[in-house]
Amino acid sequence: MDGTGIQAIEKVVREAADITKRIVTVGDVEYTAGIALLPIRPPMVETLKVHTLAGLVAFLGTYTQDTPLVHVVDEGLVRVLSPVNLPHRLREIPCEAAYAPLFGGTKGASFEFGSYHAIEAFVVGLQTLFVPTPERDAVLSLVGNITDQAELTVLDDGVSQEVSQRAGVVLQATKKVPSPVTLKPFRTFRELEQPASPFVLRVRRDPSRAPVVALFEADGGAWKLEAIKAIAEFLRGNLVTATILA
Repeated sequence: MDGTGIQAIEKVVREAADITKRIVTVGDVEYTAGIALLPIRPPMVETLKVHTLAGLVAFLGTYTQDTPLVHVVDEGLVRVLSPVNLPHRLREIPCEAAYAPLFGGTKGASFEFGSYHAIEAFVVGLQTLFVPTPERDAVLSLVGNITDQAELTVLDDGVSQEVSQRAGVVLQATKKVPSPVTLKPFRTFRELEQPASPFVLRVRRDPSRAPVVALFEADGGAWKLEAIKAIAEFLRGNLVTATILA
């Protein structure tokens, strides 16, 4: 065999060892070419994203899989999982429900715990981001009646507001609020009863001498387990044939 023949054999061996020379593209899918065509990664269905548990239940009403697998990932995310796709051992996620403030990876309109807020922002947050309860109204009444800066006093019970001048930071209300106080922020799907948890209320002056207020979570995140349990119970009550993992 002359040198040309040897070089040709060496080229074939090199190409056979190089996987990039054995890739065939059919449409948008890449396959390895050997004894049979095997997809490198099969095409995956695009995930349908909804914002409510009701939307996820409605989707599963049209799903053809006999026993769908539903995974409660956390207090704000639930996913429908397909069977394992062999030989690649992949799962599709045909549908997922994400609590709206968490959708797209952003927090959205949610109360920032552990940070101090100006009185007005704190009151608005309590009114719009918490379930109305007697405990919430007591905090509104207490915090709304705090003198704001040396120039003016803001008396606010959450309904009406009175402004007058006074020096210093003075707590005007005489009502006592238990510490910690039990509140129900909106933190999971709205179809559910929002989990209650204890919070510690603190008031101080900021560098400009204005009063600021904060709520600190005091349950170590136990509310998340309650929310996951509530989601699973809701789904089990509305999905007779589904397997719920929580």
